[in-house]
Amino acid sequence: MKHLFCAVAIFLLMSTQSHAANEQQPESITGKMATKFGRGVTNIVTAVVEIPKQTVIMGRDMGGVGYVVGPFSGVLMTGYRVVIGLTETVFFMVPALSYRSISSCRSTPPSKAGICP
Repeated sequence: MKHLFCAVAIFLLMSTQSHAANEQQPESITGKMATKFGRGVTNIVTAVVEIPKQTVIMGRDMGGVGYVVGPFSGVLMTGYRVVIGLTETVFFMVPALSYRSISSCRSTPPSKAGICP
C-alpha cells in the first residue's frame, strides 16, 4: 500500500511539473496582473504549511536534530512567504519587467546577452 501511494504521489508530482512547464504565460497586462495577484494570495494562504514542511525536510536531512530545528526554520520560511505574498498582492498592479526564466537568459548568445530582463 505504501509503494502504491508513493508511485501515485510521484506520478502526480511529475504530471503537475510537466503541465506547469507547458503552461503559457499570459500575453496581456491584465493576465500578468491576475497571475501576480493569485500568486501573492496563494503564498499568504499556504504560508503556514512551511512549518511542517521544513520540519520534515530538516528531519530527513539532519536526523533527530532536524525535528528540533525544523519548526524554527518553518517559522522563518512562513514569515518569508507571507512578506513575499503581501508584496505581490499589494503591488500586483505594478507591471513586472519580464517573466523570462533564467534558463532562457543563459541560452542567449553572448553577443546578444547584455542585460537579460
